[in-house]
Amino acid sequence: MMGKQSKFSNLDYRLVVYLFAGAIILFYVLALTGCLSESPGIPNIFLVNLHKQGANTTQVRVGYFGICINDQSKLECLPSFGKDTKTVVNDLSKRGISKSGDISTLLSIALVIQSKIFPCLLASAGVILLFGVGALVLLKRSLKKPNPRKPLRPQLFRTATMLFGGAAIALAIASAVATTQTANALTFATSTPAIGNGSIRISPGIATQVLQWLIVGFSVIFQISLESMFKVQGNVNAVGTLPFPASVGPPGVSDDQSPIGPPGSPRF
Repeated sequence: MMGKQSKFSNLDYRLVVYLFAGAIILFYVLALTGCLSESPGIPNIFLVNLHKQGANTTQVRVGYFGICINDQSKLECLPSFGKDTKTVVNDLSKRGISKSGDISTLLSIALVIQSKIFPCLLASAGVILLFGVGALVLLKRSLKKPNPRKPLRPQLFRTATMLFGGAAIALAIASAVATTQTANALTFATSTPAIGNGSIRISPGIATQVLQWLIVGFSVIFQISLESMFKVQGNVNAVGTLPFPASVGPPGVSDDQSPIGPPGSPRF
């Protein structure tokens, strides 16, 4: 009975851990696809929002790879990464957005902000995370079907999983800090008359910042959970135990007590 309870407990633990992994991937997708389309909620995920000083003016929202234009009459979003101002203006005109001077000015500034001020560290973190997920899949497979000829393979996959996960967390933290500080700096600069002329205002995108810090928090919890799920050197865990090399006994067992005997003893 106790064995069944332990089995169900481990199953619940794994389910929670993998739900965290799914949430992390979802947060990455939302943060990186902000302003790429008019799908519900996507236009509200942006790095910064630009607009002329005054009420009822056109707004330009800047995402990592897309831009949204809100000219009070309609909202249009489109991919803009790597495009120049003329191309984006032409794409918007095909969707019914007028080619006014204000829109061109805002778009020109927005594209510079997108390409030169907000480096997409988050995308790099996401790619590294995918490598870590791949290493995790290989680790699970090597534990289910161990190869006696390659006893160190699970430990190598575990090390790769932890390294990729740690690198992804480091880049996610750097991205979250950079996004928060840069957006706040732009907001301060455009709202202070002594620094700028005050004609264009920039405000930060709160949703993107929240998503990035959620990525950091969930990733740290996921990393710690993996550390406990896959233990090293014979620390038995019902979820995943990494085997010993054939030539090494468990910790605390001397060579004389080891099943294979001391070095130089005959093998049977």
